[in-house]
Amino acid sequence: MRLMASSLLVAQNLYIVKKKPGWSAQFIIECFNKYGKFSVIDYEFSGEEHKDY
Repeated sequence: MRLMASSLLVAQNLYIVKKKPGWSAQFIIECFNKYGKFSVIDYEFSGEEHKDY
């Protein structure tokens, strides 16, 4: 309830590793962006397009 998300959404993004709960990064970023207390996470790309390094 503190995350302001449905229990199904929380369960879909929760995973257990060595008996400890973890969250998917996509879910955490969505919560940060939705909460409003933090600034929106923007991504900045650099380099040349379609070029592997």
